[in-house]
Amino acid sequence: MPFCFLLEQAKVVAEGAGAVGVAALLNRLDVNGKKAVVVVSGGNIDVNMIDRIINKGLVKSGRKVFIETFVMDRPGALKELLGVVAELGANVLSVFHNRSAKDVPIGFAKIELELETVDEKHVEEIERVLIAKGYEVRIGR
Repeated sequence: MPFCFLLEQAKVVAEGAGAVGVAALLNRLDVNGKKAVVVVSGGNIDVNMIDRIINKGLVKSGRKVFIETFVMDRPGALKELLGVVAELGANVLSVFHNRSAKDVPIGFAKIELELETVDEKHVEEIERVLIAKGYEVRIGR
């Protein structure tokens, strides 16, 4: 995502149209042997839009992930799950705990985690370890 690249790597805020040239270069437009200039323009962008773009970029790069699983509805079950996540070095951004949804069996709770992760390999490690520990895992990307 060119906007995220500019924001994170160059510390530049560009509007969508202002990042088109960067998008072309990131998608390997052949400019070898040619004189090429990319004009990055703008900054005329809505703050809420910036938030959406950044979040989408974090998810796409594997640095933010949504995990859905089930735990037994008993004291300490959520703590155990979060302990595994903590041991793996993921930061918990939000937790949603639901006993009442139609797809939740009696005696269980659905847990939806929003996690800050390092990259896609980190997400795969979290998924692998949770499955090995007996959790049914669904990753939202």
